[in-house]
Amino acid sequence: MTKLSSRFVAAIASALEPHVREAVFGDLTELRASYTRTIYELLGLILKQEAQLWRTWRPWLALFGIVGAIGWLLSNVCLGVASDVARHALIYWQYGVRYNSGLTGAQEIEVVVCTSFAVVCWSWIAGFTLSELSGKTALINRSLFCLA
Repeated sequence: MTKLSSRFVAAIASALEPHVREAVFGDLTELRASYTRTIYELLGLILKQEAQLWRTWRPWLALFGIVGAIGWLLSNVCLGVASDVARHALIYWQYGVRYNSGLTGAQEIEVVVCTSFAVVCWSWIAGFTLSELSGKTALINRSLFCLA
């Protein structure tokens, strides 16, 4: 194998536990497996291990309950806060006056600060719960939560 292909195989194998990785590489070396066969075997083993992790209810609850429902609600609240701040900034920048929403300036700042603090707290709680429910599937669920 070339240097680039061995790095690619090592990157794929990094998803395995160190003791399993050594055993798999030992078996593949004994079989004198080709580059494509090595990648095929590694990906097959990794997919089997991932499928085993998803056989319980906890990762599914984390995926649909936290990532799906809570992630969607948090993204909507964040979008609302960002659009309010952007609206105020745009009106002030274009016209030099404060956007009149019926609240005083101090009340506007209070709303933005409280809503932002609530988003930070909800995100932390959702992330903590996601990690507790997900177990070893946390990498996939965390990535999807961040995308949401």
